[in-house]
Amino acid sequence: MPRTLSSSASRVRPLIEELSNPIFRFVEPVAAIVAARFSAALYRWVEPRRLGHVLNSPSLRLVLNEDDYLTLTPNVAFIGHGQLDQHPFQDVIPELAAVVLCGPEPSAKQTRLEILMEYGVKVGLLLDPQLQTVSVYCGEDDRQILQGQDTLRLHELFPGWEVPISEFWPPLAETQSES
Repeated sequence: MPRTLSSSASRVRPLIEELSNPIFRFVEPVAAIVAARFSAALYRWVEPRRLGHVLNSPSLRLVLNEDDYLTLTPNVAFIGHGQLDQHPFQDVIPELAAVVLCGPEPSAKQTRLEILMEYGVKVGLLLDPQLQTVSVYCGEDDRQILQGQDTLRLHELFPGWEVPISEFWPPLAETQSES
């Protein structure tokens, strides 16, 4: 049975209207590059260990009430094999959701991740190419900001996985941040 979200229903309606704007259907090139780099780094760890599935831009249907649904799309998500054994695929909430803050209205993208976290995503990531930071959310009050030469470690999901966040930023983002 899909989970319902009543605690944030008042802020969901404006988000639905905002995301229905055609400008949000365009995937910004920098966001696509950052998402691809993150996805590749995660896939190189997950696949040989057969931990689950790394998904690029999965559409997740979240139930607001009996008649209302919200579809949110993180740039990258991870679903563990154990989850697929326990739930039908369409009802699975990813263990990890990553959103790239790039392009118009980054606050809407941050809200997207906050809603996914309320639905049960264990780890949320906000990758910001402009500031070259990765914000790691592991619960309501647990947030860590990585920058510079910091290394991303998500040992609660991927024991032993470590990747320098500098690997995620395309040369274009580096050039923009220097000016």
